[in-house]
Amino acid sequence: MSLPFIADKDYQSVDFTTNHLQRAEYDNCTFTNCNFKEVYLSAFIFLECTFIDCDLSLVKIKDATFKDCEFNHCKLLGFPLNECDTLLL
Repeated sequence: MSLPFIADKDYQSVDFTTNHLQRAEYDNCTFTNCNFKEVYLSAFIFLECTFIDCDLSLVKIKDATFKDCEFNHCKLLGFPLNECDTLLL
C-alpha cells in the first residue's frame, strides 16, 4: 500500500494532538510552531522537510522516515531516533 503524497505545503501553529496529521509521504513541507507532543507518526515519511519551533516530545516514530530534514529550535525530549527507519536517515 502506497502512502498519499503531499508536497510543498506549509503548516503553521497546528496542534496535531487534536488535528491529526494524515499518514502520508511529506516532501519539502514546512512545519512551524506545530505541536506533535506524543503524536503517533509511525510509518510516516518526511523528505527534505523543515520543522521550526515545534514540540516533538515523546512522539511515536517506529519505522518513520526522516530524510534530509531540519529541526530548528524544536523540543525533542524523548524523541526516539533509534526507532526510525535508518535506511535513509
